[in-house]
Amino acid sequence: MSVQVHYTMNPKNTIGKLMLLLAMFVLPLFNANIATAQETLPPAYVAAVKQLQENKFGENDIRSFVYHIFSMYDYHVPVKQFYPYLVKTGLEMQFPEGKLQSQRDFEHWYDVSVGENIKTNTHTIEQLQVTILGQQTYQVDLVVWWQAETRKGEYLSYRFQQKWIVVEDGNSLKIQKYIVQPAK
Repeated sequence: MSVQVHYTMNPKNTIGKLMLLLAMFVLPLFNANIATAQETLPPAYVAAVKQLQENKFGENDIRSFVYHIFSMYDYHVPVKQFYPYLVKTGLEMQFPEGKLQSQRDFEHWYDVSVGENIKTNTHTIEQLQVTILGQQTYQVDLVVWWQAETRKGEYLSYRFQQKWIVVEDGNSLKIQKYIVQPAK
């Protein structure tokens, strides 16, 4: 790729001098970098592009999905708003309060553990790693700092490690596995 500048340069004016310097020194360096990038693309970049081409969802889609779920928790949305994001069969969730295996279990956990006990809460994602496993499956490993005020006025603060398995369902993403453990 070659960039050509067609400008009548008058070395006596300041703009002319700047354009002359740009044409002589800066643009050749820019053109050299473009040619080099076209000749040898970094392997990590090539792999990332290949993943985007071979999967319906990319890493940023998965990250956005994770942040959306935590936003729903933070605002205490009605539990039924979570259903489109949970698989209907084969759900596996493990919270400190217990193991959940269905949307109905999730509803009970959410209504009791969150609804009856937590006045307000926030989730701060401290670490987030996405792995595209292939076959319409994605793994999310994260560390979340959860803070809350209970309905009794107590302040709670915990860091949790979480591992999610997220699967494609048509044009959407759904949580299949969601494991929460105290952070190490």
